[in-house]
Amino acid sequence: MNENILVYPINYKSRKDVIKIKPIMDLHKGSKTCDIKAFKKFISDDEPDTYYYTNGDLWDAIYFRDKRFKASGHDHTDKDDPIDKEVQEMADLLSPIKDKLICIGHGNHEEHILKMCMTNMSKRLARELGVPFLGYSFWVRLKLNNNGAR
Repeated sequence: MNENILVYPINYKSRKDVIKIKPIMDLHKGSKTCDIKAFKKFISDDEPDTYYYTNGDLWDAIYFRDKRFKASGHDHTDKDDPIDKEVQEMADLLSPIKDKLICIGHGNHEEHILKMCMTNMSKRLARELGVPFLGYSFWVRLKLNNNGAR
C-alpha cells in the first residue's frame, strides 16, 4: 500500500450518529495573525464522533537565514533550539485531540524548513503524538464500521 494513503476506521452505533471531520491547516503558529485562542476553541469539540487531520503550514516556520526571521519573535527559546521548541509546543497544543487525530500532513512552510535545516517538523510532530505522517500529498479513506446501527 502507498504510504501516502491511509484507511482510517471509524465505528458508529446508529445511522443517526453525526461524524465530523475537521481539517486543521494554515494555522501559521508564530505569525502575528495566528489566533491560538480561536484555534483552541476549534479543537475543543467534545462530541465523540469528531475527528481531525492536519494538512500543513501549522507553523509559520520562518527561521535563521530567512530575511523575515527575528529571534525575538520566538518565545520560550534560548535561541539554539527554536525548531525543537516549536514542535514541542505544537504537540502540547494538539495533545488533547491526539486520539482523534487521523494524520499529520506537511505544507510548504514545513517543506522550506526541511530543505533549509534538514529536519521534518511534521514528521517529528506525528512521531511525538503517535499519529501517522502522510507527507505533502495524501489520501485518507474513512472506513465507517456499523456496529449494530439501527
